[in-house]
Amino acid sequence: MEKGTSARAATGERRRQILDAALHCFAENGYEATTLSQIRDRSGASTGSIYHLFSSKQEIAGAVYLDGLREYQKGFLDVIAHRTGAEGVVRACVEYYLQWVEDNERLARFILHTRRAELVPAVRDELRTMNRAFFGALANVIERYVASGDIKPMPRELFHAVVMGPAHEYTRHWLAGRRRVPLGEALSLLGEASWDAVRTRERRRG
Repeated sequence: MEKGTSARAATGERRRQILDAALHCFAENGYEATTLSQIRDRSGASTGSIYHLFSSKQEIAGAVYLDGLREYQKGFLDVIAHRTGAEGVVRACVEYYLQWVEDNERLARFILHTRRAELVPAVRDELRTMNRAFFGALANVIERYVASGDIKPMPRELFHAVVMGPAHEYTRHWLAGRRRVPLGEALSLLGEASWDAVRTRERRRG
């Protein structure tokens, strides 16, 4: 039992080292120019270890994409689950996204700039399943506030676009180096804009 657990832990650690090395290489050289040899050298893994876990560079890229998005989605849902009130939830959506991008700049750039058509079919299928679960869980939270009259009724697939659209657009330019305002400074204004876009009730003024 202990040997099996130890072996799984070692395999998981090796997998993480390979994915971290791949992300570094993709960021430094670009996906197309990155080779398996570069990933092998940076990770310290043997060629055999890499091929034991992944069949190709494309499969490694797909794993980087899925693991990163899975971590993002889990953190996102955890954060909004602990916020109260419609405004708190909406602002938390924007705050979490901007903080995650700032903390995971390479990964965010890779995910945002990778086209789904470039991913292997198995990754696209899992991505579809993940996204369906994520957006369904988000919709369940938001629809409670729609029912209470705090958030405007809208098709569930549009809520994420309305709330996250400004933040997505700004981070896209920020990651490309075309914007100078730090994400932390942009957070308050973008959160305010997203809340104003979906709220129905006037806030009380002190």
